Amino acid sequence: MERSFLKKVFLIAVAAAGLVVNIKAQDLTTAMLLTKSEQYDKAGAMLQQLIQKEPANSKYYFFLGENTLLEYFADTISNSLTLATKTAKDIYQKGVNANSGDPLNYIGLAKVAFYLDDNKTAADMRAKARGLLLPYKNIKKIIPPAKDYAFALAKIAESYIKDG
Repeated sequence: MERSFLKKVFLIAVAAAGLVVNIKAQDLTTAMLLTKSEQYDKAGAMLQQLIQKEPANSKYYFFLGENTLLEYFADTISNSLTLATKTAKDIYQKGVNANSGDPLNYIGLAKVAFYLDDNKTAADMRAKARGLLLPYKNIKKIIPPAKDYAFALAKIAESYIKDG
């Protein structure tokens, strides 16, 4: 009887320890899920931590910029477009500085320019992003991988939408 009780306590303790470790595991997927569930502060903090760990990973900057813009659109009355776009622009620029070969942060800069009615800069940034992607005729030699390539194209298309 005592043995079964100790076994249950041990299993509960192991499960709780596993849960704590799982909660502390911070990665890009978790940050993206937090953004999708409109937990912008938590997602932003997590992305900042990821940037501190890997400052050369430009994807983190892109998703932090996206999180900033989505936070603005979640409450346009309380938030300032000027402040949100300035903050996002600075983040995207840091992403470009981290890796100028990644098209995502150029797409983010295009989105910011478009929101601010700077269509020339938006077009230039989209062209720069497209220039970093191979033409789709070379699908067998595609760089970046097909999933990332499709994501970049979808984000370019999204950069033409002003409603967030």
